[in-house]
Amino acid sequence: MKPLTVGDLSWAFQLQRRSTSLKSEMTTLLTDLSSGVKSDLSGAVYGDFKGLSGIQGSISRAEAYLTVANEAAGLASTMQAALEVVQTNAGDVAGPLVTAGSSGSGPLAESAGRDAEERFKSVIGSLNSSFAERSLFAGVATDSPALASGDAILAALQTAVAGLTNAEDIETTLDTWFGPGGDFETVAYLGATTAMSPFSIGADMEADLGFTANDARLREVLKGFALGALINQGPLMGDSREQIELAAISGRVLLGSDSGLSLFRADIGAVEASIDRSITQNETEISSLEIARAEIVAIDPYEAATRLEAVQTQLESVYALTVRASQLSLMDYIR
Repeated sequence: MKPLTVGDLSWAFQLQRRSTSLKSEMTTLLTDLSSGVKSDLSGAVYGDFKGLSGIQGSISRAEAYLTVANEAAGLASTMQAALEVVQTNAGDVAGPLVTAGSSGSGPLAESAGRDAEERFKSVIGSLNSSFAERSLFAGVATDSPALASGDAILAALQTAVAGLTNAEDIETTLDTWFGPGGDFETVAYLGATTAMSPFSIGADMEADLGFTANDARLREVLKGFALGALINQGPLMGDSREQIELAAISGRVLLGSDSGLSLFRADIGAVEASIDRSITQNETEISSLEIARAEIVAIDPYEAATRLEAVQTQLESVYALTVRASQLSLMDYIR
């Protein structure tokens, strides 16, 4: 074997440096292809990260708005579901109550009254529902039920109407009890007088879901149920004529409350529509911003694969040259 010269060693070291450089580039290309993101972000933005940081900040804000909007959408949907239970039950019991009142049948009035009582308790339970551990209709008192139990409310009403002997007097008493400043506000309603704060769902966009069970429209439908429940729970028990009259009054109140309840639900529906627009807007903004970010940081898979193939070819050539020049012994020398 011929002796090694300074020129041989210099060339060998150059080949080694070239091999190391190609290996490093190949590793970078493999990483880029695996992640889909350029490893050298500084080079991609020419050392100025302001634009990229701005895009990322905007994405984060839009994602935060989207999270809040989705939460608000879930809350509004659960509110509507609870009110659907209220409205359906009111409609189902109003007809039999009116029929009992017009037919003059005491047994029919008593039967409709029992149904009204059970549905009243069901409605109270629905209005006391929660979403994501947040009470639906209790205002800022989100950890509290909005209303006392159906049994507790009926017990208070029985006390309020004790000694009354006709249906009209009971109606008048409940008008006061459920009206502004009445006992409903301190006995039945357990929530806060302060409404829930609006949800921030976008830049200059809010979703106000500050609806409570203290709303006059809900009070009216609850009064209708309570009147029906008192057919068999109040002082009129045994007086068929007045029970029949109370059934007619209860049915009339429930039928009359339907329009107010529909408007109540329409108010929530308007907020839902606003939330839907916000969700669409935020999703569109996020998508556009991610495309803009990708144009900066994402690799071109075809370009990277082509470059990787070229680097592999060059690396193979370097190895071939190294082996040929050193006849394998040079590698042992420079390791």
